[in-house]
Amino acid sequence: MISDTRCEPSLSEAMTVVDDFDLSPVNAANAVLQIIAVVNDWQSHFRSVGVTEADITEVAALIDAPDLLAQRQSFSAEAYA
Repeated sequence: MISDTRCEPSLSEAMTVVDDFDLSPVNAANAVLQIIAVVNDWQSHFRSVGVTEADITEVAALIDAPDLLAQRQSFSAEAYA
């Protein structure tokens, strides 16, 4: 579960429980941006350590699924300032 009430795997839902981790909304949003930057570069990292293109394609169907990719692309830290 992401929060006490929802199982939805979303960044916006995760942001509803930042207090549970003693984070301010601004600090949590900045952490999310850092994580997004790492996740957005996953394919380059996988290639650099020798993961095959076939495996990257298979994993991409999960990591870069339209809903998850859209969440990463639309996340705005300014909304939590």
